[in-house]
Amino acid sequence: SYQDTRELLFQGSVQYDHNFQDQHLATVGVDVLSEKMKSDRLAPGSGDRRRIGVFVQDQWTLPTKQLFVLMPGARLDIDSQFGVHPTPRLALRYDPHPDWALRAGIGWGYRAPSFKELLMRFENSSAGYVVEGNTDLQPETSRNVNVGVDWTASKSLWLSVSGYRNDVRDLIDFATISDGGVGSPMKFGYVNIAEAVTQGGEVNLKAYLWPGFTAITGYAHTHTHNLQEDRPLEGRPVHQVTGEVFQFVPMTQTTVSARGSWNGSKAYFIDTDGDQEEERVDSKPSTLIDARISQDIAIDRTGLRVFVGIENILNTGHPVYLPIAPRTYYFGLTGRYPINSPSAER
Repeated sequence: SYQDTRELLFQGSVQYDHNFQDQHLATVGVDVLSEKMKSDRLAPGSGDRRRIGVFVQDQWTLPTKQLFVLMPGARLDIDSQFGVHPTPRLALRYDPHPDWALRAGIGWGYRAPSFKELLMRFENSSAGYVVEGNTDLQPETSRNVNVGVDWTASKSLWLSVSGYRNDVRDLIDFATISDGGVGSPMKFGYVNIAEAVTQGGEVNLKAYLWPGFTAITGYAHTHTHNLQEDRPLEGRPVHQVTGEVFQFVPMTQTTVSARGSWNGSKAYFIDTDGDQEEERVDSKPSTLIDARISQDIAIDRTGLRVFVGIENILNTGHPVYLPIAPRTYYFGLTGRYPINSPSAER
């Protein structure tokens, strides 16, 4: 089918930073956003929204022997659809040793639903499912706590360990709305969960093994709990492993990179036997791998870069539990030309 979509988006930001007393870096700023959309894919046909955010922050470096930084801040969001929401935050960093950094933070969070979550309707007839927006969605608010430790073991090895907990009200989540039936597609959509908890930890490692080569790997453990239904949140893996490798060859100005991720099984709750009771369905683990090669070409003052890559090399995907693009090949060319007039150089 042919669907006409027209979007008008205006986004701007102004920020001012000022140092004073050799200990404080103060920041104040304003974000503005205005968006209008008219589309056949929007349930009501059109949408109109404006938002402004005012923020202030102070990076206060205490006069101590070891680095000790306090960073209080606050933000005020004013939304034409959802009203006014303040979100204060406090973060700190303490370095007991040049190779160690301890970080912690506590704050309040706020996120308003997007046009997609409120209004969009998407139908994939070949795969047998529909995704619908929800005009009754409310903004989600949260209280967040995080702690972390960074260790620079050597010039070629860096390690980070962190943990977090988020207590969320009216969590905006993706859920199964209808299991469909004979001749009817499955229906997914966005819902508010009255109370939910997300918590977990991450371990990240970065290593420079030889000149031009960088390896990054990480593991994340995520525990979620829908307090309203006393079950995990749908579609979120408990275990995730990620990795990236980069090799830059100075002699030829060539960069070769690859990245991948392994995601454990995800929980979904669907009425699979028609008894009006939802059963838990665990999706299979998935592995995604991408690769890219780029070549820099210097011609006089012009810098050109030719690149080619493959996304989703293993052609991973599932029409319901992992609806992503299949194996994709791409190539391109970018260029850069510096413009330096004699007056500018002076």
